[in-house]
Amino acid sequence: MRTTISPSDKRAAKLASAEANGSPKPKKPSPSRKISLCAVLCAAALMLSYIESFIPASPFPGMRLGLFNIAVLAANLILGFPYAIAVSAARCVIAAVLFAQPTAFIYSAVGSALSLAAMAAAARLPRSFITPVGISVLGAAAHNCGQMLACALLLCDAAVFSYLPVMLIAAVPLGAVCGALCSAAMKIIYRLKILK
Repeated sequence: MRTTISPSDKRAAKLASAEANGSPKPKKPSPSRKISLCAVLCAAALMLSYIESFIPASPFPGMRLGLFNIAVLAANLILGFPYAIAVSAARCVIAAVLFAQPTAFIYSAVGSALSLAAMAAAARLPRSFITPVGISVLGAAAHNCGQMLACALLLCDAAVFSYLPVMLIAAVPLGAVCGALCSAAMKIIYRLKILK
C-alpha cells in the first residue's frame, strides 16, 4: 500500500531537519521592513512620475509610458495587494498636487484603480502561467480602459471609446517595457536582501 506525503508534511520535515542540524528557522519579513520598502517604492513611483513628465508627449493623446507602474507592480508582487494600494494612492495624490491638474488626477485615479484590480487578479495566477511582464501588460490595458471611462464620464460622450482599440494596442509594448524593468528591479531588491 503506497502512502503519499503532503507538501505541508515535507515542509515540516525540512524544518525539523534544519533544527536538528542547528540551522535557524526561516523568518518572515518584519512589518517595519515591509513598511520601509513600501516607503521606498512610494518615493520611486513619484520620482518616475516626475521623470516621465519630461518625456515628450506622444502624438496619440493620453498615451504615456506609465513608468510609475514599475513601483506599483513591484509592491504588489513583493509585499502584497494592500501595499500596492498604498503606493498607488500616494503616487496619485502627491503627483496630482505637485505636477498635475484636477482632471488629470481623476484620469489617473480611475485608471490606477482598474489597473490595480487587474494586476492583483493576475498576480494570483501561477508564475508558470503568467510573468510580471504579462501582469504589467494587463495592468496597462486596464489603466487605459479606466482613463477612457473617466474621459467618457467627464465629457458625457461615449464616442471616446472609439479610441480605446488604439490605447489597448499601445498597452502591449508599453506594459511589456514596464514589466521587464519591474522584473529587473525585483531582482535587485531580492539580491540586496532588504526584507531579510
